[in-house]
Amino acid sequence: MNAKSIDLLWPYGPDSDRTVDQMDVVVELEDDSRWVSSFYDTQRFNQGVQGFRGLGPNQDFRFQERMILVSPLDEPTIRSTVGKLLETGCFEEAFERLEPVPDPA
Repeated sequence: MNAKSIDLLWPYGPDSDRTVDQMDVVVELEDDSRWVSSFYDTQRFNQGVQGFRGLGPNQDFRFQERMILVSPLDEPTIRSTVGKLLETGCFEEAFERLEPVPDPA
């Protein structure tokens, strides 16, 4: 299955010059299901977690339930990571499925 859309929820807006170290991402798949996960910049994450050593030399990202670590935290990296998670079958481990949006009455 492929992503139909990937929405990056920039905390300060996409045109802001402020440094972003975390953002939520909503992915809509071809079956119209919607999924959410939080992406974190490894450099910022590394500063706050004792013993975390970042990504390995051949490691594009790390993930666990609803948390994905990438470097850098930018749109191309996020889109690439979503694609790789879908390709490897790990997408549902890293994202949480959202309830369907009800049709307006």
